[in-house]
Parts: sequence; C-alpha cells; structure tokens
Amino acid sequence: RVETVESFARLGGAVPPAPINGGSLGAHGRTDPKTGERIHASYNSVDRPYVRVDTFDEGWRLKSSVGVDVPSPVMVHDSALTEGYVVILDFPLTIRPRRFLADSFPVEYEPQNGARIGLVPRDGGDETIWFDVESGVVLHAANAFEDDEGRVVVHGFKSVPRADASYILEYTPAFLYEWVLDPVTGKTIEERCLNPDVLVEFPIVEDSCVGRRAGAVYGLVTTSIGGPLLQFSTPQSAVLLDAVIKFALEDGEAHGKGDVMGRYDLPPGWHMVSEPTVLSKT
Repeated sequence: RVETVESFARLGGAVPPAPINGGSLGAHGRTDPKTGERIHASYNSVDRPYVRVDTFDEGWRLKSSVGVDVPSPVMVHDSALTEGYVVILDFPLTIRPRRFLADSFPVEYEPQNGARIGLVPRDGGDETIWFDVESGVVLHAANAFEDDEGRVVVHGFKSVPRADASYILEYTPAFLYEWVLDPVTGKTIEERCLNPDVLVEFPIVEDSCVGRRAGAVYGLVTTSIGGPLLQFSTPQSAVLLDAVIKFALEDGEAHGKGDVMGRYDLPPGWHMVSEPTVLSKT
C-alpha cells in the first residue's frame, strides 16, 4: 500500500517552486552509502546558473546549494556521484520555454551546442572541472567512481538522436557507455560504447556501490519502439520494456566489460515502466 505523506513539499524552503521552467528538484538523486547524504542536480531553463547541485543530510535538511553555470539551459535529468565529485551531464538536450510560443515542444536536441561532463567537488573547493565529450543524450547515468589512479570513470546509457529531432517526441535507442576522465589534466581519456547490441534504459546499481566501483549494472531492455503509446500524439513514439538485463562493468574470467551477465524476461504481455530494484543477497 502506498500513501502520500506530503504533497508539494519544499523541504523547508530548499526547493524553489518552478514547475514550468525547471529548478524544483532533479528527477534522479543519489544517496552516498557512506555519509548518507542525498545529492540532486537540478536545472533551470530561465536564470543562470542553469544548473544547481543540492546536498541534503539524512533528514532531508539542506546542507549546501552550489550553482553550476553551463552555456545553455539543458535538461539535466540525472547525475552521478563519486566520493569526491558530483558528475554533471551537460549534453545538448536544451529546454527553451520560448518554443511554447511557436507551438513546439520545449525540449530539443541541439548537437551544435557541444557536450561536456563536469566534476563538481563535493567539498566545496575548486571550481567545476569540464571535459569535452562526443555529442548525444544521456538521460540516465548508471554510476561513477574514482579509480586507483585518481581518474573518474562514468557509466551511463547514451543515445545519439538525429540532429533535427526532439528527443522527447522521437525515441532514440540508448546503449551502455563508459567515459574515463582525468581531473588532473582535464582530459577525456576514453569514451566508448561497451555493448552496441542491446538497447537499454533505466540503469541502476546496488545501493552500496553508488559512487564506488561496481561489478555490474542493471537496466531494462527495449524490445520495440512504437509500443502502447502509439495512439497518442505525445510522445509520437514510445518503447516497450520487457526484460531486466545485467551488464558486467569489469573484466573477469567469465565475462568481459560490457558483456551480458544475466537476463530475466517478463511473461508475455507484461511490461516495466521504470528502474528495477536491486537487493543484496546478504
């Protein structure tokens, strides 16, 4: 049974009321399994800085709020976390309210704006470190961590829409990607697709692995494009999610990085709508 505890909550004034322009609270937050801090990255499509990082304690009291300036107002739907950084996904999925005036959907893909990944220090110290990456859309991050060499490794599900597409109206398949970033040099060491064969969405790792090295990531498999929403005008295309899949994020004896470690297919006629839930066996 699910009950509403509180509606239109502002968390003691920490969350501004901005339902149209964005800025209320990021859709996907991360909880640090060591400190218990809850961190959200939110966007604002009108006022600079266009991105804001909020850190809450375990009781949802605001500890800090940091503005992150990006060149254009972008839809920051998700972010990732390491022990030292908040990972900002500045990909060119722009959100411009003026498109309403032209009777257009406010969110569109503008690859000419370029794409970057930002590392915001969690200790409030230095400024955001930015890394240029290849264009695309990353709605959902999987996880991130700092390796033994101090580099930041980010995993997420990335898609590359047509240049003239509204990503929300026209679905574009996503695949598992990895980025390796060096905070010392500010260079993107590597960016690659780990599995080009499986269409996926909604990644998740075990809670205890958030911000730390994870051996695997789970996601939902896209089995068709069109789906049950084809009869509606918005979105023009949707997807059916019929299976849970497990990808390896490390090389091992039985699996290489990006390989499928397991898959569970739902019974015929059953579909999923959001992330799976990962429970430890211990």
